[in-house]
Amino acid sequence: MPSAHSVFRVLPKSLAACALLAGLSSPPLAAAQASGTWAPNAPVHLVVPYPPGGGTDVAARLLAAGLGDKLGQPLIVENRPGANGVVAANLVYGAKPDGLTLFFAVSDVISTAPHVNPDVIHFKPDGFRAVAPVGRGGYVLVAPAEKAKATFAEMLQHMKAPDAHLNYGHWGAGSMSQMAMEQFKLAVGVPNLKAIPYKGSAPVMNAVAGAQVDYAFIPPNLAVAAKSRLKMYAVSSAERIPLLPDLPTLKELGLDVNAETLYGVVAPPGTPAAVVDALHDRMAAVTRDPAFAARLVDLGYASVSMSPAEMDAYLKTDYARWGDVVKRADIKAE
Repeated sequence: MPSAHSVFRVLPKSLAACALLAGLSSPPLAAAQASGTWAPNAPVHLVVPYPPGGGTDVAARLLAAGLGDKLGQPLIVENRPGANGVVAANLVYGAKPDGLTLFFAVSDVISTAPHVNPDVIHFKPDGFRAVAPVGRGGYVLVAPAEKAKATFAEMLQHMKAPDAHLNYGHWGAGSMSQMAMEQFKLAVGVPNLKAIPYKGSAPVMNAVAGAQVDYAFIPPNLAVAAKSRLKMYAVSSAERIPLLPDLPTLKELGLDVNAETLYGVVAPPGTPAAVVDALHDRMAAVTRDPAFAARLVDLGYASVSMSPAEMDAYLKTDYARWGDVVKRADIKAE
C-alpha cells in the first residue's frame, strides 16, 4: 500500500505511473511555459481527505502520475483523513495561496459537511478557488441478494409496508451514501428506514452483502466486486454510470433523486487567477486523455470537463441544494 507521502513522477517504479505510462505522456515544461504561464518553484502538495487505497485516493494518484513533469516539480500526495474529509479541507483552506498546497476535493465535504457538522468546519464553502474537475460518480442502490425483492416496484412496496422495520448503511453523517438515501427516502415517502453508520464504504458494502443491513448506496466498483452477493436496483446520479451502463437511474424510474460526487482539485482562498488557470490547463490535459478516462470508468466514475468558473458554480449550487435536504431530513452529526 502506498505511503501517505508518496512522490509521483513518470517513472517505471511508480505503480500508478506504470498504469498510465502508455497513454499519458508529458510534454516538457518549457512548452507549458512558452506563453509565460505560472509554474511552481517548489514541490506541490495534493491533500487527499481519505486514507490510501480507496477510490478517491486512487483517482488522486492517477492525476498525480499523469501530471508527471508538467508541473516541473514533484507532486506529493498527502493523505489527511478525519471527520469525513473535514480535517483535510480545514488544512488546505488555511494554507498559503501560492499554488503549492491543493485539496483533492470531493464535493460532499464542501457541499454537505458544513450543513451537518458546522462546529468542526473552519472553511467557507464558497471560499475555495475551484481549479479543475477530475471525475464524477453516482452510487448504486443495493440490497442483500439473499433477501432482495425481485423488482424495484416490489422493493418499494416492501419498504412502505406498515410493519417494515428496515435499515440502511452509510459511511458517515453528511457522506453521499447517507445523503443519497435520505433524498431517496424523501422522494418515495419512507421515513422509517433507520441509518446505521460504518467507518468506510468497504465496511458498508460488506454489511449489506452479509445481510447485516437491508439497503445501502455504495460505489459502483464495490457493487461490481460483490455482485454475486448483492441485488442492484438503480443508480443515484442523473446519468447512467459507464461501469454499469444497463442499470437505470432513479430519475429514469420516476424519482426526484440526483446524488453524485464531483471529484476535483481546489485551492486555498486568495489563490491568484494566473495560478488557477495554469494548474487547470495542465490538469485538464491529463483528464482529457482517453487512458485516464478509461481508468476512471474502472473506478466507477465518469469523465467531466469544466472551467474553474463552471466548477465553482457547480459547487455553490450543490451546497445550496444539499442544505435543503439536510434540513428536510433533519440530518445531524453523529
